Amino acid sequence: MSSQLPGTAAAGFWRTAPASLAVLFALAAPWSIAAAQTAWIAGGLLVLAGILLHRLTVPHLPWTYMFILLLLALQALSIPLGLHPARSLRHFPNYSWVLLFPFVFWGLLAQATARSWALRALAVSGGLAGLYGVIQHFTGREWVKGILLPEFSGGGFFAMGTLSHHLTYAGVLLPIFFLAIGLALDGRRRIPWLVVTLCLGLGLVFSFARTAWVGTVVGILILGLLRGRRPFLLTAGALVTVVVAAVLIDPAVQRRLFSLLQIGDDPRLRLWQTSLRIVADYPWTGAGVGSFGPLFPIYSVPGVYKSTVHPHNDLLAILVVAGIPGGLAWFGIWGFFFRETCLSGRKARRERR
Repeated sequence: MSSQLPGTAAAGFWRTAPASLAVLFALAAPWSIAAAQTAWIAGGLLVLAGILLHRLTVPHLPWTYMFILLLLALQALSIPLGLHPARSLRHFPNYSWVLLFPFVFWGLLAQATARSWALRALAVSGGLAGLYGVIQHFTGREWVKGILLPEFSGGGFFAMGTLSHHLTYAGVLLPIFFLAIGLALDGRRRIPWLVVTLCLGLGLVFSFARTAWVGTVVGILILGLLRGRRPFLLTAGALVTVVVAAVLIDPAVQRRLFSLLQIGDDPRLRLWQTSLRIVADYPWTGAGVGSFGPLFPIYSVPGVYKSTVHPHNDLLAILVVAGIPGGLAWFGIWGFFFRETCLSGRKARRERR
């Protein structure tokens, strides 16, 4: 009996450690990028060790991951083909390591139990971060760091949680919002997940991140459309009701919402036009990793800018770096992601029947 204990303990470790690190990442992600990155690095080392020691079995990679590898390869290829290979080589780690995120989680979340715990932990932690954002909007303070928040000109404050910027905060909450919707639609413990979804939605509203607002509305409409005509009409009606209520209740939300219509002189549009100018000159190989900043003074369109470090658009950023092939790889990632997600959802629904 005692001779089997070390092996049993080792097996238990390789069952629980991946799930524990995935849950740790999930709890940290809505609050601290540094803490989440630390959990991810530890998870990557664990997955690598588990594969080398034949302790972890990583499932077959789907096509989504194949296109991520293709994009990574195209970015690497842009180093020697770009304008300044030495500079591109220095910047490559900053561009590439984010693409490695999914591969670590593919190993950490191989077990169904790990997926279940991690996804629920992420939703709950995100819901608390959303609720914290609501408090910030009305109090104007980031209580954890003890700092004052930027005030919107129409009243109220930009919610940003404990993250560095309201756009970062909204970008983190947005995918968690749809995760919470999925958990609510699952049919088990629906009310608690609806509460979590509400907290996340309010956090997104009070972040005043207009791109996140647009993404939320489009995502909800697509979700309703995928479930049929009646759910789509109900979803559209609910969205209209929520928007009207928000506009009537909070004048700050009203002013921010109407600012979506004032796009004629938006600095973001000038960034996009500048990016397209670069892509027009480097359509097939891209200008190389880290090229946008140095090329900006040459290709920039006249006008005022708030930031010039990147195109403020993921697709344009990839086109600048890796050209049209990189853009096609980007579309391949999302196309196969939605396809494989829909197929997985249908399979799960058939199994529950």
